[in-house]
Amino acid sequence: MVIPNANEAFLPLPDEMLVNLSDSYDIVLSMLDNFHNYFGSASQLSTQETNFVAALNCAQTISKHIGGKIMLF
Repeated sequence: MVIPNANEAFLPLPDEMLVNLSDSYDIVLSMLDNFHNYFGSASQLSTQETNFVAALNCAQTISKHIGGKIMLF
């Protein structure tokens, strides 16, 4: 998800952003295997900014109604 303003994150449908791992295992595994292809190499990025706190806040908003673990990498 691309967030243009990290200070004002907008989650249109937070309840629909999670998947059941049992039902979507192959899709999740494929996404993780191909993660490096989605963004290219870090050397190609024009800026080296981080939005760690904004990503953590979004993850917390998405999962607060069901609980669980948040893993960031």
